[in-house]
Amino acid sequence: MLLLVTLTLQLATASTTPEAATLHVGIHRDAGTIYEIAADGAAGQCTTGPARLSCPARGAVRFRWAGDPAWQLTGQDEVGPGEVARAWVLAREELRQQDRRRLEPERVSAAAVRDLFGRDGAHQPPAPSRAMLDDLAALCLHEDLEVRKAAADGLMPWLRRTWADPLSP
Repeated sequence: MLLLVTLTLQLATASTTPEAATLHVGIHRDAGTIYEIAADGAAGQCTTGPARLSCPARGAVRFRWAGDPAWQLTGQDEVGPGEVARAWVLAREELRQQDRRRLEPERVSAAAVRDLFGRDGAHQPPAPSRAMLDDLAALCLHEDLEVRKAAADGLMPWLRRTWADPLSP
């Protein structure tokens, strides 16, 4: 009888233990840290890793950037129990409209692409918005070979870990 009661209690406890809602997040180095992400709807204390936030959840958890308002969380920001999602903290779109105009296919130049995305010891480009990264990827198909080369060079740090990686480790 004691075994049956113990087993029943264990099953009851397991069914009320919330599953984790996990967000893998890339945060631009200039934005802040993972501790500036709020988790609305979490069913308890969240745990963090270098690029991961995991929260107990009984329903959907909505993640949002609670740090400097010049930045925003972009990607999948609502995660259900047992789900894993990905997002990034990048510059707010409305703050990068002038830079996006420089990336329009009919007016873009290789120099503009290098100015906005080229990273070397002397030049630190502005932090991009998500739409700027989409524009940069599209420029890899531009008719001008120099623009295509500059776009590929600008994407390189975003595709793999390099010395110029703009995301926090």
